[in-house]
Amino acid sequence: MKELKNIVTDKVDEMVSDGSLEKIISDKLEETVKSSVDSAMRSYSDFGKVIEAKIKDALNGSVDAVKLPNYNKLISEIVQDQFMNVLNENSVGHLKELVERQIKPFTKSSKMSCLIQELRDGMNEVAAEAGTDSIDVQTEYHSDNAMFVTINHPEYDFQSVKVTFYNFRNEGWHIGYINEDNKKITGRAKNVASVCLSGITRILFQYYAMGTIFELDEEFEDFYYD
Repeated sequence: MKELKNIVTDKVDEMVSDGSLEKIISDKLEETVKSSVDSAMRSYSDFGKVIEAKIKDALNGSVDAVKLPNYNKLISEIVQDQFMNVLNENSVGHLKELVERQIKPFTKSSKMSCLIQELRDGMNEVAAEAGTDSIDVQTEYHSDNAMFVTINHPEYDFQSVKVTFYNFRNEGWHIGYINEDNKKITGRAKNVASVCLSGITRILFQYYAMGTIFELDEEFEDFYYD
């Protein structure tokens, strides 16, 4: 038995010395990282949501450094090397799309059809999770210069996003008020800062903050999905 232990010890020492143990670990880690990074980079994944949160923090002037935990030096170095290799080779496209969506410019003028498409895309995941192919959208006009749009959650009656558009002096439509789950989103900046903006509310708020004027080339209707 003692000889067997010596043989095992000598073999492990030999594999450490000639680098074969490191190569085995590296190969296995590469397989694991490749299979996990691709799914983790999706925008709906926890990692994708963390990246979105980091980007928002960066745009506000503060972001924490993203670091791997300090595990065993050998394992940590291999993980970092393999992670960067896999990231560069397989995930640049996912990350690029994620970043571009977060920092794209919001223009001073646009078309209502473009906004409607953005909101429809923004509710796509919600519809999929609810197992429905449509999102209820209600529109009311008050005179010729006020339009009230309500986008309802497909499962929860108390969850809805309401947005009011105004068109004064026929110069185009702009967002006046936004409410999410009966909470006022628009208003003084210090009040907005305490609200976690996400999904279609974030899109609407950024257009509101920009003061974008919309050309009414399309009416709001229910959102339908294939």
